[in-house]
Amino acid sequence: MHKAMHTNRHLSYRGHFTGGVFGFMKQVVSKINDCRIAKVIACCDTKPYQREVDFPDYKQGRKGDKDPEMIKMLVDSKRLVSDFLEVSGWETLAKKGLEADDFVAMSVDGYHDKYDKIYIMSTDSDLHQLLGYANVFMLKKQGPYGQAAFRKEYEGIEPEDWPWLTALAGSHNDVPGIRGVGEKTALKILRDCDQLEDCLAYKDGIHKDLILRNYDLSVLPYKDYRIRKSLNRRYVERDVLKFLTKYGINPPGYVIQTMRDVK
Repeated sequence: MHKAMHTNRHLSYRGHFTGGVFGFMKQVVSKINDCRIAKVIACCDTKPYQREVDFPDYKQGRKGDKDPEMIKMLVDSKRLVSDFLEVSGWETLAKKGLEADDFVAMSVDGYHDKYDKIYIMSTDSDLHQLLGYANVFMLKKQGPYGQAAFRKEYEGIEPEDWPWLTALAGSHNDVPGIRGVGEKTALKILRDCDQLEDCLAYKDGIHKDLILRNYDLSVLPYKDYRIRKSLNRRYVERDVLKFLTKYGINPPGYVIQTMRDVK
């Protein structure tokens, strides 16, 4: 959605900025076609995050845009994407306190043995830990990124070790790691460990509490939540067309055809 906002910032209809939802819809449908997707789950963030309650500095370093035009574009885009998902027929997962990554993890854990492949439409490195399943792939710029690509890039550790790496080095969510330890040093520490828990003994264990705190904040899903849900929402084409017409959106023909084909 954020990418689409900038690419389509000229699109609006009767005071509503529509570039975000238009681009979002096209991007998702394009990936559905490229990867021959049979079913879709949309995973959403809902503040306040439980991690934020447990660690108040979580994501606090992120500065919002102060440009009034961009603020309106963001507000309109979030609302219209939410409305689009409501009429899409795709399963949408959200719960106060949890983040999209948590629901991605729950979905992967719950459905990895029911489908030939699962594609995660995200490049967020936190999701590397889900690549322990051989049939799970992240859709990165260079293409599908799975277990083999991860092992090649991070030789010596497994995808499920990723929370330990961020526990040592810190994460992009404003969770600080050990002072002076970056990703390369964290990788070396993990490679030198006979067992993962041995990293708690780094420098005689003086950082044990910090490492354990960071690990708990990094591992997905948070607090060991689970879902027990069947994918059974219905696609009603007139609802989609009504939504698109309301906001003056004229989608390419392949968008509607693809939505008919996907559960």
